[in-house]
Amino acid sequence: MAAGETVKVGEAKGFKLGKVQGRPAADWAAALEDKAMFAELDEMLTPSTPPPAARSRWDQRGTQENWKVSMPQDIAKQRRSEIDEMTGLVCREGELVGIATPVAQAITRVISEIDLGQRTPGIENLRLTLESAGVTVPSVATARL
Repeated sequence: MAAGETVKVGEAKGFKLGKVQGRPAADWAAALEDKAMFAELDEMLTPSTPPPAARSRWDQRGTQENWKVSMPQDIAKQRRSEIDEMTGLVCREGELVGIATPVAQAITRVISEIDLGQRTPGIENLRLTLESAGVTVPSVATARL
């Protein structure tokens, strides 16, 4: 959903966008309103293998099988993340061009609270983020959370 908001903001700003996760940017924007496209992208992003029996913690070092991108590394090392420069920028630019970014705003808020030590990192933040963005969390997703 955040990807779709980002694509819409980029398009409104006049950027020519390439692929996101191997899919045309337009697919991500379409998924905001097209339930079939959303389901297709959700299936593509859902791991086909079950998670390891011993779930890793957010603050554990990444491994070759479970590597971490920079933002979780920042959080684990208690450094300020780049959320405001990335997702926060999408929110600010969306406001300038009249594109709503409720999911990006919720992500930015929750990660900023983690940065400030007001919230502990954890899977429960995913539900909180989606619900605060006004997204109904389907029962299938509830089982994954």
